[in-house]
Amino acid sequence: MTGERESVSRPSDRKGRKVFPALCSMLGTLILLGVIAAFLPLTLPRLMGYEIYEVVSGSMEPGGPVGSAI
Repeated sequence: MTGERESVSRPSDRKGRKVFPALCSMLGTLILLGVIAAFLPLTLPRLMGYEIYEVVSGSMEPGGPVGSAI
């Protein structure tokens, strides 16, 4: 009879086993969305056909100062 009692699991035990994988899944999703959001400004212009250039000399001044991205 003691073997039957040990095999019965409590509902609180099962709930704890489901929370950890759910938290890991949500954390992984948030990290993935963060990485996508960080690199979106770099990739979106290229997907639309634009190129980003950096002004390396004073030839574009005063409209574009040295070091600016156009």
